[in-house]
Amino acid sequence: MSTSPCEFCNDPVSDVAEYCPHCSQPRRFPNVRLAERPENRNALQFRYDQAVANAKSRGCDAVRQEFEKAVSSSRAVLAATIDKLQPIANGQVALFSTFYDLDRKRISARSTKPGEPDWDKIRPTVEGCLFGDNGKREITHAALSLSERSLTTYGECHLLLRESHTAHRLSAFEENSIAFFIKRKVEAADTEKAIRGYRCAWKDRQLLAVAKLESKLQSTTASVKFQEILLKEGASGADDEFIELHLFGPMTLKSVEKLTV
Repeated sequence: MSTSPCEFCNDPVSDVAEYCPHCSQPRRFPNVRLAERPENRNALQFRYDQAVANAKSRGCDAVRQEFEKAVSSSRAVLAATIDKLQPIANGQVALFSTFYDLDRKRISARSTKPGEPDWDKIRPTVEGCLFGDNGKREITHAALSLSERSLTTYGECHLLLRESHTAHRLSAFEENSIAFFIKRKVEAADTEKAIRGYRCAWKDRQLLAVAKLESKLQSTTASVKFQEILLKEGASGADDEFIELHLFGPMTLKSVEKLTV
């Protein structure tokens, strides 16, 4: 993993560290810090600039601007099953469980649908490459949406996250991170270079969306189609098309603005 100077003592610290080992001062959320590294932001800006140029050459820059403006007000929505939320709702537990919290309690492995990768087997490796072994255990996944709904692949309950409680610790990624690694055959040692320009902090999510989806916009594309372009369910989880969101740290019902079932 890369390093950067500590904001307090200026000594080098791993970008996935939650505190400085030299002066013990806490550091900002690692997923956001990694997304905001200059080399990543420059690579994303390059992709975005190319997308803008392409939209202009195709005569659909007005639609591109409208799409970008819409995504700048997009929300983070998390999908979950009712049984996962019930312990929080009835007061048995206070915090939303991450994948790794549940994995420790799982008696048997979940079955994999025919034709789909074994997500649970691959996920720890991919997320370790993205956030470090400790950081990955603090990540909750959501999707970028222009409505109050997410992907039903992950559950019938849709949690609209409260922006004041989550924006500062959210980062966005091009697509399902496991699918990204599989399709591009990303090796662990090549992770930083392979994902450069494909993730961003919450405030830059519209740049990532334009860089990824500009080619799907036409001069005749109506704004009512923007949600389907940004978030589209496939026949299976492997076919879902969306921008994946990573929320670092704990989450309670206070972190949720609205729940839709």
